[in-house]
Amino acid sequence: MSDTTPCLKVDFIDSIVDVTTCTDGELLEAALANTLYKLVDVDVVTISHIAYHYGEPEIHLRFDINPTNIRKPGLLSSRDIVPLREMPHFQKCFDTAATYVTFPDDNEEKTHCLHPILNRRDEVVGFLEIYGAPLPRADEHLLFGMLQIYRNYLRILEESEIDTLTGLLNRRTFDRKLIQMLTEPNTQEISDQSEAKTDKPKRRNPPVSEQNWMAVMDIDFFKKINDQYGHLYGDEVLILLANIMRKCFRHYDKLFRFGGEEFIIILKSTDAQGANQALSRFRKQVEQHEFPQVGKVTISIGYAEITKGGLPTQILGKADEALYYAKRNGRNQVCNYEALVTSGQIKCASVESSNDIELF
Repeated sequence: MSDTTPCLKVDFIDSIVDVTTCTDGELLEAALANTLYKLVDVDVVTISHIAYHYGEPEIHLRFDINPTNIRKPGLLSSRDIVPLREMPHFQKCFDTAATYVTFPDDNEEKTHCLHPILNRRDEVVGFLEIYGAPLPRADEHLLFGMLQIYRNYLRILEESEIDTLTGLLNRRTFDRKLIQMLTEPNTQEISDQSEAKTDKPKRRNPPVSEQNWMAVMDIDFFKKINDQYGHLYGDEVLILLANIMRKCFRHYDKLFRFGGEEFIIILKSTDAQGANQALSRFRKQVEQHEFPQVGKVTISIGYAEITKGGLPTQILGKADEALYYAKRNGRNQVCNYEALVTSGQIKCASVESSNDIELF
């Protein structure tokens, strides 16, 4: 037995520990990329997600390890965001949900491997990209084993973070995400500084902006839908509505089912006009959609700015106040809390003194 075998076993066990101690999806991705780069002899490792821009699938590069800055046609590491249709190898992997291997170099000294990342419904939600010399069989087994551990653990994390019916983030995850936004002064800056001091893969994030927004959305007359058509069709409305949400918002906006027919949207890095446009576009998409058996469905939305240092109950209360105003004044509309206060249509004190909202 080789003298290096015990060391390899220890490295492998340590790598599994690193991966399975993560309780956040992004940290899990970083751990996987680092682990594979350390354990197998490859030149490039990237992890990317599928996100939808107005219904069109895009590949978003999340992490990459590419120390020698290799640039080859077909490799994702040359671009951060690209439409899926422009990357035929990725499209093939997406369509088949199977590993796809090509040889970018004529002499076949290097291979380009794409491994699909599957969610708990076996849908392709991302890719693990490997570029380098063909792997020995032992390293292939190691890679596939680590990828399977990652997939299994990712599904466990999903079970704790995802609403079972709609596939959106759940209430528990909302609490954690909001606390992070309120208590971390500049997550992007801290992350960049940390990664600059370590060998962690580079993390791709949207640009930081001053303003973030919380929107509370409620389905108009949802009780009537359940009473008239039954809960089966009511659930179908919730599922289809969640699908529309995914297509209408950006990949770094956060979408939650808060409970029942109430949903929450956290819009990141946009100004007041951009927030209103995004929410109004979503409201219109829902209004124009034909729901099976039920027909037309409308929604009401209230939203407020997420201010640093603000109390979670106050921010949620402001968005709720705007939602209640929308529902009291005709429904099927989008209302902003700050604009309502400025115009005198609601009073600021009605929210600031409210203590009846339980967030945690």
